[in-house]
Amino acid sequence: MSITAHCLVKNEENFIAYAIRSVIAFVEVILIFDTGSTDRTPEIISGLAKEFPGKIIFEEKGECDKKRHTVLRQEMVDRTDTEWFMILDGDEVWTERGMGEAVGLIGEGNAEVIQSYFFECVGDIFHTHYMPGYKTIRFAKNDDVAWQGDYSNDDLYSKKLAKPIIEVKKTVILKNKFWHATHLIRSSVGGDSFSSGGIRSGKLAPTYFLIGRKIAEPIPEVFEMDKDKLAMSGLRSFINFFPFAIKKLLPL
Repeated sequence: MSITAHCLVKNEENFIAYAIRSVIAFVEVILIFDTGSTDRTPEIISGLAKEFPGKIIFEEKGECDKKRHTVLRQEMVDRTDTEWFMILDGDEVWTERGMGEAVGLIGEGNAEVIQSYFFECVGDIFHTHYMPGYKTIRFAKNDDVAWQGDYSNDDLYSKKLAKPIIEVKKTVILKNKFWHATHLIRSSVGGDSFSSGGIRSGKLAPTYFLIGRKIAEPIPEVFEMDKDKLAMSGLRSFINFFPFAIKKLLPL
């Protein structure tokens, strides 16, 4: 398990425990930087660090802007001793089959970058929006890579060739998807400070349909503990968003 997970968080109290628990058995260590949470996120992570001694390195970095966000990403790379690293957001939850597939590909030695599609949850954890998802880098070999650009426009580059690693390194795409909860309520105080379109306050963005497509695949195993709680969190997202959506989507 020569993988270090990198996790930058802010106000992720509703999903951070699920995110961490879904990957912790498959990686050597999870390096977590908090960028100014005002909810229970630091408390939850500190509790998990005690539950999994030696597996979680947690540091509170304070508020950061878009540029420093990339600086912190690079700090994580610079401090990584393992052969691979994983990019894990605080609202991303993996299945055992997805993580097992990724670890298997790494073990085969035939990839330098691993991308994954994901379910963009809408309404609750059991539905995804109708718009087609896109794939994103989630594992990279820790060799000649560096973060460039500001948050939301940042990317991993080859330092030698000054090109995105996706253009110069051997890439494999996972068959399995992970769950992405950005459009659900992630915190009692709202989402991260860089989001827009209604996501920041835990609502859906107006570019997404109100009623999602049901996810046919089994949900991540860690969700089985509190399915009812998570479904209600999604219901609150839907209720909060409805008046906002009517104004945005219908001519008044």
